[in-house]
Amino acid sequence: MDYESLIQEVVSRVMSKLAELGKDSQGCGAEADQCCTCCEAPAAVKEKKITKRVLTEKDVIAARNEGATRIVAGENTIITDLAKDYAAAHRVEMVRK
Repeated sequence: MDYESLIQEVVSRVMSKLAELGKDSQGCGAEADQCCTCCEAPAAVKEKKITKRVLTEKDVIAARNEGATRIVAGENTIITDLAKDYAAAHRVEMVRK
């Protein structure tokens, strides 16, 4: 068997397996009967206004633990990269006002 035929066979098998998995799973890859809540839209937006000079990951974690889905930061507030990363990973919207 030459390399081209081998590559085509592997691609074909991978595509078939992906098609099988796509039928039984949700958008996040979890099985249909064991889906997490990450694919669901939040029921309501709960804002948390933070007026600190520097907004850290710890602040975002605390706000999320309080149920916040949106953090409103001041126009001049410094937002750390870790805070931004955590917010993005946990679907917390960051807004400046």
